[in-house]
Amino acid sequence: TGCSQLAQRLISELSIGERKRVLLAFCVVRPRWLLVLDEAQAGLDAQSAEQFHALLFSLRRSEAWTILQVSHDLEMVRRTCDAVLCLNRSLRCSGSPDHTLTSQQLERLYGRAWVPYHHHHHQAQAVAEPASAREGVEPSEASR
Repeated sequence: TGCSQLAQRLISELSIGERKRVLLAFCVVRPRWLLVLDEAQAGLDAQSAEQFHALLFSLRRSEAWTILQVSHDLEMVRRTCDAVLCLNRSLRCSGSPDHTLTSQQLERLYGRAWVPYHHHHHQAQAVAEPASAREGVEPSEASR
């Protein structure tokens, strides 16, 4: 996990990203088959989040982990997950990311249109936007 150089530091001295890598190392040392994550990318900048998820899913393959994660980052879910459960007070749908994370499915589930959004880190995210807010906007403008 690239954190052996952190062994002499106190946990309180570590950045959020370093703490997360140390916790993943703990999971390698003390083997487990299920890893449960709640907003694992919270507190990380875009580059650190990408590095964390690359490490996480590399370890998933090498350690044969099953990962259950809660996330509101739909683009990350689309890129990294094999199966998705969509919840809105109850289970609304499940399946592959390609099946469950379509604009039509998300609008049906959550009552709002979803459009791709690219922020200054060039990492795509999906955001809710009322359909009326897009009326009269060119498609290229709606995806900014």
